[in-house]
Amino acid sequence: MAENSDIQGLHIIVLDDEPLVLSSISMLLDLMGHSVVQTTHGQEVLDAIAEGQRFDVAILDLTIRRGPDGQEIASQVRASSPDTKLVLTTGYGSNPVVDDYQDYGFDDKLLKPFNMDDLTALLQRLTSSD
Repeated sequence: MAENSDIQGLHIIVLDDEPLVLSSISMLLDLMGHSVVQTTHGQEVLDAIAEGQRFDVAILDLTIRRGPDGQEIASQVRASSPDTKLVLTTGYGSNPVVDDYQDYGFDDKLLKPFNMDDLTALLQRLTSSD
């Protein structure tokens, strides 16, 4: 398993409208020593930031059934919280947003299914770019 001791303690918000996926991601991040806020509604991400909450990382599912999707949320988070690292996550393969995620304001992507090693590698990439 990848080492994660050097990247503990991040404040991360996770948006996914699949409760099982959301709880799985949150559990893995919690086990890695991070503080996690989870939501199934994109508007709650925007509300949290508007209320002054700051996140080191926002993991945003591209496709949300109700309300704004990950792409819409990313552009608004980037405008109001430019230091937050934005991660696109999706179970869908290739599409323009996934292929060119940086053009859409994301710092990285994480394709489902993924595991703890994938999350660790992602967070190491994000934190080493600071």
